[in-house]
Amino acid sequence: MQRFWMTVTLSLMIAFVGLSSARAAAPYTIAVLGDSLVAGYGIDRQDAFPARLEAALRGYGYAVSVINGGVSGDTTAQGKLRLPEMLAGKPNMVILVLGANDVFQHVPVEQTKANLDAMITEIQKAKARPLLVGVRMPREAGVEEYLAAFHGIFPALSAKHRVALYPSFREAAAKKPGLNLEDGIHPSAAGVKEIVRQFTPQVIELMERDGVKAVKP
Repeated sequence: MQRFWMTVTLSLMIAFVGLSSARAAAPYTIAVLGDSLVAGYGIDRQDAFPARLEAALRGYGYAVSVINGGVSGDTTAQGKLRLPEMLAGKPNMVILVLGANDVFQHVPVEQTKANLDAMITEIQKAKARPLLVGVRMPREAGVEEYLAAFHGIFPALSAKHRVALYPSFREAAAKKPGLNLEDGIHPSAAGVKEIVRQFTPQVIELMERDGVKAVKP
C-alpha cells in the first residue's frame, strides 16, 4: 500500500512539473489589429510588420508569437467588428494600428475616436495589454482642422485609459528614399524593417512589465 501511494504521489508530481513546464514554455502572444500597414500591402507576408516584429523579438531571446490581424482597407469600425474574434484567442497584448482609412473615407473624428475607445475598453476587459499606435497622415490643403483633430485622438485615448502609445507608425519610414512604395503611403520591406527596429524597444518594455524575460543563449 505504501508503495502504491508513493507511486501515485510521484506521478502527480511529474504531471505538475510537466504542466508547469508547458505553461512556462507557452509563448507570449501579441495580436496586431490593423489595416494594410499591418497586412503587408505590396510586400511579401514574411516582410510584413507582424512577421518582422516576431523575428526581432525572438532574436532578442523572447518566446513570442505575433499574429497578423491586418486587413487592407479596414476602418476603425471594421476593426472593431473583428476584435472579438481576435480576443477569443486570448492574446497577451493587442497592438492597434487603425485610423488611416477613416481619414481616406472622411469618417467623422468623433466616430473614429469612439471606435478606438471601445476597442481599448474591450481589450482591457479581456485582460490583455493594449498598445495604441498613432497614425500620422500627410498634411492636405483644406483639411488641416480635420487632421489636427484626428491626430489628437491618440494621445487623448492613451491618457484616458492610461495605456501605452507609440506616437507614429510610419514616422521611421516617412519621406525616406527606398523605405516606401511608390504610393508614398505604404512602407517597403526595408521600411518595415526600420519601423520594427524603432518599435521593438517599446514592445520589450511592455512585455517585461508583464514578467516576460528573454532567454539567454
